[in-house]
Amino acid sequence: MSVLTMIFAQHGVQFFIRLMIYLVLWSLVLIFRVINRKKTQKRMAVRTEYMMAHTEKSADGKYPWEL
Repeated sequence: MSVLTMIFAQHGVQFFIRLMIYLVLWSLVLIFRVINRKKTQKRMAVRTEYMMAHTEKSADGKYPWEL
């Protein structure tokens, strides 16, 4: 009986350690995604502003993609 208890306890500890590793990695991935999303949004805003300034408008004052 004590052998079964030791086996289950060992597997429980391994499960807990794996779970903690996965949670730490998951939280790091989420943090990096938030940081990079903000950088990407700023970069896209700057590039969009540049594109709008350098795109010719039609006689009606509309951009080519506005029909």
